[in-house]
Amino acid sequence: MLLALSRTDITPDPDRVAGVGMLGWAIAGNVVRGISTRLHARCLLLHDPGSATPVLALVSLEICYITTLLRSTVLERLRALHPDVPVDDTALVLTTTHTHSAPGGYSTRRFDNASIPGFQPEVLDVYAAGAVQAIADAWHARQEGRLRAAAGRFAPELPVAFNRALRAHHRNPEVTRTYGPDERHLAIDREMTVLRAEDAAGRPLGLVAWFGVHNTCVHSDNTLISADAKGYASVLCEQTLGERGHDGFVALMCQGPSGDVTPNHRHWPGRKFPGGVSADDHESARENGRMQGEQALALLDAAEGTPALDGPLQVAIAWESMPGQPVDADLAGGRTDVHAATGAVGARMLRGTWEGPGTPLPIGVGLHLATRLWQTWTRLTPFLRHDAHRRFLDLHGAKAPLLAVGEGTVFGKGWSVHLIPPKVDPIVDHLAQQEHAVGTEPWLPQVLPLHLWRIGRLGVVAVPFEPTTIAGQRLRQTTAEALDVEVALLTGYCDDYSGYVTTPEEYERQGYEGAFTQFGQWTLPAWQTRVRRLAASMEERPTHGAPPPLPADLEARRHERRKWLG
Repeated sequence: MLLALSRTDITPDPDRVAGVGMLGWAIAGNVVRGISTRLHARCLLLHDPGSATPVLALVSLEICYITTLLRSTVLERLRALHPDVPVDDTALVLTTTHTHSAPGGYSTRRFDNASIPGFQPEVLDVYAAGAVQAIADAWHARQEGRLRAAAGRFAPELPVAFNRALRAHHRNPEVTRTYGPDERHLAIDREMTVLRAEDAAGRPLGLVAWFGVHNTCVHSDNTLISADAKGYASVLCEQTLGERGHDGFVALMCQGPSGDVTPNHRHWPGRKFPGGVSADDHESARENGRMQGEQALALLDAAEGTPALDGPLQVAIAWESMPGQPVDADLAGGRTDVHAATGAVGARMLRGTWEGPGTPLPIGVGLHLATRLWQTWTRLTPFLRHDAHRRFLDLHGAKAPLLAVGEGTVFGKGWSVHLIPPKVDPIVDHLAQQEHAVGTEPWLPQVLPLHLWRIGRLGVVAVPFEPTTIAGQRLRQTTAEALDVEVALLTGYCDDYSGYVTTPEEYERQGYEGAFTQFGQWTLPAWQTRVRRLAASMEERPTHGAPPPLPADLEARRHERRKWLG
């Protein structure tokens, strides 16, 4: 097998993006004013000339998440600037570390850009150019090499990650004990897996590490661009291997199931939010990155003694509309009448999480109660509603669907966002200000990708969302069975973004994560069903469907700035 790794800088000029919002916290004052650490794109490229799908380019960007526009732009520029590089829609797995301290605005979607606000072409240009250059550099540097894998658990005393949604977590049948508030660090998957890339002589060229934890040591009161903990972890690995004489070593720090996993665990005097090991967020990021980096380095060395991964490279992607996606009966308790719903976000999501509060509590509770009253009225007046409308509510189950993001309206279906009083929430307020934003297009994507790849005994499922710990565990098990592999890994935040995915049991709790599981209570089983179908057909047809088209009025969405940006 031929392989190579590469790294490029994707840090926007802070002067050109000054005042642009960071993507992730959705807080009006969380804007760019300078740089703490630079951002990078890192690529692992595999080339197996004897395979039916001979190329895989895994590209990790130190940004919040992937958007349809960013992925389309990368592929378009790659074809135009490097026509000799055979990386197409199937071969490209584009993912992120999920830092909340990188500029946003690289999307056409109103929901993504509401806190930025608006489309920012300077940001898109830098991110896309860096990803394209990383892919081209890796393609032209490929050489004979091998991949090896090793896994190991973090020691329980290391404060690297904590479950932030214990009550929902305890609802899962897989969780056989109750964890107290001081045991949040045990209610997660503490295992890291490292893929070691080496040349024909066995010299290390790079690594890919999978560990699920939100990359959010740096909070919403920050105004400095930062790659956060996973950025520090990559730099530590690269510098350490450089000191060992392996110049050009590249370390990709990928996300696993991170939906309910946080690096923040203690309250510091004078701070509004729970933090990490230090009252200084940037110091907490360095320390958390050190823990992840040292674990990755230990596993890199351990992998040297493991068998090389053998077998042909297989890659497949499927683009499908999630609303209406079927669910296999064995994943739905024997039921055959359920499927994924049209996308909606619950009122509880606007209240945020304990590490990142959203709307003020009275407003959040008010919106939640208003949504519940509307639901009750809808169910008590069936003669005024269409069957499809009632079915929409049934599929969303316990959720109070405030924002029907699949249709661009509020209160489930057909109501204008203008019904919500101004200044209640900056995101909703910004949506209300935009002409043609209401009821004309989805606010979050409904056609979404699923990527699978396999090398010998290792399989990877790449998904466009944030799965919780147990949701990720079930997806990995489904992938292992469907691909018939010994080890199955999950990479989140891949190729697009659709919010969170919880288990059906966690969904009933309707915390932040359940409220942001946009396709209803059967979202996870629908994704598991998609994994089975794609795995069964990947040898015959590696590409299924196509990404949704971009809107025609992209130019009109530029620089939609508001007064609070300055």
